[in-house]
Amino acid sequence: LFAPQARLVKQNGEALTVGGRSINQDITSLTVTQTCNGVGQTEIVLNNQRFDAFQLFSPIWRYNKLDPKEISFGSRLRVDFRYGSDPWTPMMLVRATELTFGFPTGSGGTMTLKGEDLLSVLKTRPTKSKTHEKLHEIDIVERTLTDCGCGLSLAPLVPRQMFAAPLRTL
Repeated sequence: LFAPQARLVKQNGEALTVGGRSINQDITSLTVTQTCNGVGQTEIVLNNQRFDAFQLFSPIWRYNKLDPKEISFGSRLRVDFRYGSDPWTPMMLVRATELTFGFPTGSGGTMTLKGEDLLSVLKTRPTKSKTHEKLHEIDIVERTLTDCGCGLSLAPLVPRQMFAAPLRTL
């Protein structure tokens, strides 16, 4: 009764489908790891077998031919949780970073989809190294977010005018 429900949707909350069928019915395990520092991660294990067609000698694998329009490396996906009939609570917005296929002897085939939150984009170094001499710390953060090309922006906690003296510069 009180087991949590999980779903995987597109960034805007639209249903995520593969081959015209919802991906959520294939979720066998979902783990979200949020840290106080560093990059948050998620791991979604999906059942990779199709049950809509019977094949005697070899099963039809559901996720072996992924359309890049549906899921590809860098795709932004959102993980939501809820209990019972409560509204869905967004847990993490991630970008797909790894796909692993497993074919265990004791159970059916699986696909593991791993993702990292959008802070992971900042691990990629820009092509041109820029210096940050004599820049305000807020300017450095804004420049880094712009250079990474991830579509993130800084929401300052307090306006700059509230600082009597400028923050230390690098």
